[in-house]
Amino acid sequence: MSSLLFNVITLLKSGIGSYLKANEQKRKEIGGLMLSISDCISEAANSIRKSIYPHGKCAEMEMYANALDDIITPDILPNIGLAKVDLMNASSIEHFINLETSTSKEIIDTANQLEQVAGGFRGIGNILTRGFKP
Repeated sequence: MSSLLFNVITLLKSGIGSYLKANEQKRKEIGGLMLSISDCISEAANSIRKSIYPHGKCAEMEMYANALDDIITPDILPNIGLAKVDLMNASSIEHFINLETSTSKEIIDTANQLEQVAGGFRGIGNILTRGFKP
């Protein structure tokens, strides 16, 4: 799951120049979506860390995946369809970790990887909504 999400982050980062050139409303819309994805992943990580299945987060992530290519159009990022497919594939948490049979270390490692990915989405979102401040 996290490798799919890392692929999405890498692809989305490649379009940061195009996002920054977009009008302010579009930048904030893209940034808001990135922050929403980050929050969803962080909440899932927190649940997993407590060995609680993050109910509802799969459907929420699918909603964000569907919004990706509505908000980030191919003229802004030509490969946005690939990001959508990877995000959709990563949305089904039960395919990647079974909380009943996983060891504590596997659960913690998965939660940490998800937090790392959430940070990538948050970084893009913050740049787009707050502006780039080196």
